[in-house]
Amino acid sequence: MQYEASLYFNFPAFRDVIFLVIDNQAVPDEIKTNGDFVGLYNNKKLIGVNIFNSNTYLKMRIDGLCHNPNQPLIAIVGSLVKSYLGEDVGLIQSPLYVALVTDQLSNNTFKLDLGDSRTVEATNQKEEIKVGDYVLISHKSSRLDNGHITEEFLSEGTDYLVVGVEDNQLNQDILGSRTYILKEKK
Repeated sequence: MQYEASLYFNFPAFRDVIFLVIDNQAVPDEIKTNGDFVGLYNNKKLIGVNIFNSNTYLKMRIDGLCHNPNQPLIAIVGSLVKSYLGEDVGLIQSPLYVALVTDQLSNNTFKLDLGDSRTVEATNQKEEIKVGDYVLISHKSSRLDNGHITEEFLSEGTDYLVVGVEDNQLNQDILGSRTYILKEKK
């Protein structure tokens, strides 16, 4: 089984420990250790990995969630976890997609165009959104910056959450793109 993990690193807070989060809702009931690698399990399923003394294996220069891990990082982390814990772990790419608001269905529910003949509904909780805005959305199964799964913030029957409104000059060619590099409105 391949697990999909979010990679977190924060040197000032945790020194050189990498956290791979697979399921932050589950509580570990089993811990397996091999050297600096600690696998956290719940009901025999891997829910997280802690890599202590991570600077021994690779150097990280991020603070928080790694949104867009490149292929070399994905390969190194996967190889290390496989070698030390025998588990197949990949890193999750950015959970955010660009969409265009095409209709407002209710006060906080919108119809969005993802540019590939798909129209989806999304919920918004904070920002003022209007028809014609380009927005960043996260699918219900994605992990947000705060570590929570998007679904926790959605109403029944909605698959996407609007997490930001773009203030860049965008066009329809970027719809559906997976990104985190665009600048959100403050």
